[in-house]
Amino acid sequence: MRHALIAAAALAALLGVAQAAEPAAAAPMPVEQAVAQANAATKVALEWLGQVDAGQIAASREAAAAAFKAAVTEAQWQQAVTSVRGPLGKLNSRAPLSAKPMHATPPGMPEGDYMTLQFKGMYQNKPEVTEQVTLVQEGGAWRVIGYFVK
Repeated sequence: MRHALIAAAALAALLGVAQAAEPAAAAPMPVEQAVAQANAATKVALEWLGQVDAGQIAASREAAAAAFKAAVTEAQWQQAVTSVRGPLGKLNSRAPLSAKPMHATPPGMPEGDYMTLQFKGMYQNKPEVTEQVTLVQEGGAWRVIGYFVK
């Protein structure tokens, strides 16, 4: 399956490495806290995806995490969204698939809490894609730091 990346390659590599490396000794958080964190991250991710869906590319970049903005210029983000999302056509529906906290900070990234969410997107020209949104806690709020379409 062809993977499409919509973020800087360096950022993607950092996030990909971090997802595979979870320390065995990480203590799980209480279920209530995990659910609350996943719900909050999902709400932010869906709002952010809504900006991308509506063509509000500059606004989606502005709403993203500082590391995202540092890695991807507005022009790069516009080009990436256009080249990857354009061929998919109009979004018909999107449903959450999973929410997974990351127990290790991605290498080279600021210390913090990270969450990876996956959504099933159904588009006009491609009936099923997986969208992955990675978020980081920044200033007490979740912010998008990575977005991938598979």
